[in-house]
Amino acid sequence: MIWAHPTTLQTLVERYERLRQLELAGQTDAQLQAKLRDTAYTLCVTTGTRDAGLALAVARNRIAQSRAEVPAAAGELTGTAS
Repeated sequence: MIWAHPTTLQTLVERYERLRQLELAGQTDAQLQAKLRDTAYTLCVTTGTRDAGLALAVARNRIAQSRAEVPAAAGELTGTAS
């Protein structure tokens, strides 16, 4: 499976959370709703899911995995990996 870059996933997660907070704060205008739907859809497509909640979980997991991989790869390059 092709994965979205972790930075892209992080941007989508942050955008979704920001829009969701605005919605929960009572902003329900059509433009906000459209942005929220579009962001949820993009998260689903980039994570291979069909549910925004699951897409968020998958994206967060992939972001965490990428952060764990970076130190390991850095150690391999410097010869300090165990």
